[in-house]
Amino acid sequence: MTSKTAGTSIEISLSRFAGKDDVIPPLATADEEYRKSLGFSSQNYILPRVHTPGNILKRLCGKRWPKQKRFFNHMPATEVRECVEQDVWNSYFKF
Repeated sequence: MTSKTAGTSIEISLSRFAGKDDVIPPLATADEEYRKSLGFSSQNYILPRVHTPGNILKRLCGKRWPKQKRFFNHMPATEVRECVEQDVWNSYFKF
């Protein structure tokens, strides 16, 4: 396993190609400020809450909603796969 592989630099560089519906997770404060200085910022990284019968029942019983899922900086591919539809995952170029 490598300790540094330019992941943040790649994220900042790829931000210029993102459309308004694409996911751009937030970076560490200094890196996010740099990305903003280039005219890009984080967007669409908070996933909508899933209102399943089990979640609604928990809420009716006074319990908290399950933690809201978010995309995040350096997110493992296994976690991304859990947050997107199978056909979307299959369409991704992975490197």
